[in-house]
Amino acid sequence: MVILTGVRITTVERREKEKKGILDTGSRWTWISKDVADEMGIELRKKMKAKTADKQISRRCAFS
Repeated sequence: MVILTGVRITTVERREKEKKGILDTGSRWTWISKDVADEMGIELRKKMKAKTADKQISRRCAFS
């Protein structure tokens, strides 16, 4: 199930940002855009690939 909702992103250092986003109840990971990560000072840790429900491969970055 996918739901459009407001979300609050909080880092370990307690930096917070509120955004509108999509909540996917079946997702294994939490995904944010690079722009939001940059705004919050979150650094790239590694690149990952994920397969979407429609079998497409999406390349994403993991942040720390």
